[in-house]
Amino acid sequence: WVYWCWMIGLTLLALIHLAPVLGVAGGDVLERLYGVRAEGPDLQLLLRHRAVLFGMAGAIMVLALFNPGYRSVALAVGWLNVLSFIVLAAQIGQINEALVRVLRVDYFAVVLLAGLTAIRFQART
Repeated sequence: WVYWCWMIGLTLLALIHLAPVLGVAGGDVLERLYGVRAEGPDLQLLLRHRAVLFGMAGAIMVLALFNPGYRSVALAVGWLNVLSFIVLAAQIGQINEALVRVLRVDYFAVVLLAGLTAIRFQART
C-alpha cells in the first residue's frame, strides 16, 4: 500500500505543480489561471517565469515517481511551494476568486504532502 500511496500522491502533486506551466503561453492563459490581467511586459515576464518554476517543481515530482531517491527533495520543494503561497495569501487577505481556487488546491496539496511526509518518516524508523 505504501507504493501506491507514493504513486498516487506524487502524481497528484506533480499535476498540481505542472498545471500552471500553461501560463508560459502568456496573457489569456494567465488571466484564466489567476483571474488577473497580465498587462505590460514586466508582469507577463514575472508570471510566465513563475510558470516555468512550477514546471521545474512538477518535474522533480515526476522524477521522484521513478526514482525514490528524489522523494525527499520532491517533498521539500512541495512544502516550500505550497506553504509559501498559503502564508503570502494570508498576509494579503482579500484575494480574487481564481486565487481562492488556487489556495484551495494548495490546502489539498498540504494534505497530500503531510501524508507522504508521514510515510517517509515512518519508513526511516
